[in-house]
Amino acid sequence: MAKRAERVGVRIKQDLASAIPQMKNPDIGFVTVTKVILSDDLSLAKVYVSILPIRGHEDKEVCLNALTHSAGYLQSKIGSSLRTKQIPALKFYLDKSIETSARISTLIKEARDSDGDHQ
Repeated sequence: MAKRAERVGVRIKQDLASAIPQMKNPDIGFVTVTKVILSDDLSLAKVYVSILPIRGHEDKEVCLNALTHSAGYLQSKIGSSLRTKQIPALKFYLDKSIETSARISTLIKEARDSDGDHQ
């Protein structure tokens, strides 16, 4: 990825991190923007999010769909701070890396605990 795309990606991540919590959509729970990857021509931004299930927002797919439907609104929010000819289209993806690492940690702990029982 080009240096410019990296800089713009960091800016988009910051802007989305402050814009998403301000949204009044009831389907959007606690969302953390974990990574933004821009195409070299800055036309597309792949936005990876982590969604923490909270009461009333257990379904992560509903939240992801709500973010996708709100992409135009979020593009307008980030457009004011970007100095680019065009505002990148936002495509949201669920970042499963946090869940995966938590699951691996749990498995390691369980394996250590069971090894302790056998000694």
